[in-house]
Amino acid sequence: RELDAQRVSFLSAAGSGWDDGDVKSGGARHRLLVRVLAYLGNDCAKKGDGTALITAWKKVKESGALPRDGVLSTFLYALTSNGEGYGEREEDRGERSAAADDAAQEIATFHDILFRPTEKTVSLRVKALVAKGDAKGAEDLL
Repeated sequence: RELDAQRVSFLSAAGSGWDDGDVKSGGARHRLLVRVLAYLGNDCAKKGDGTALITAWKKVKESGALPRDGVLSTFLYALTSNGEGYGEREEDRGERSAAADDAAQEIATFHDILFRPTEKTVSLRVKALVAKGDAKGAEDLL
């Protein structure tokens, strides 16, 4: 319900041509937006750099988009692979790392609400709760 409301709000703000009279699915342009974000996720995963996905995740939330299970998994992979194997220096990670961790935790929760939880999504959520000092919440997830 909240996703539908967010989608309607986005489509209203985006102006004509975005909803094609089909608010439920968002219309052709909205579906294209979801596909473009999926392609971006694939590209980021291939390059081992999830930086662009921090902003992409904000756009998913802003638009009320409902990405498929595989798209969310790809976002998580790209955000949590930390650029390993691509020569990223530790000092380059700083703030971007914290933002990527926050986005990954949100995506994992979003994934688990919409789809069947996976070992990776539950693990990310448990680590986030432990980092916040919520051992009971982490235990409840397991």
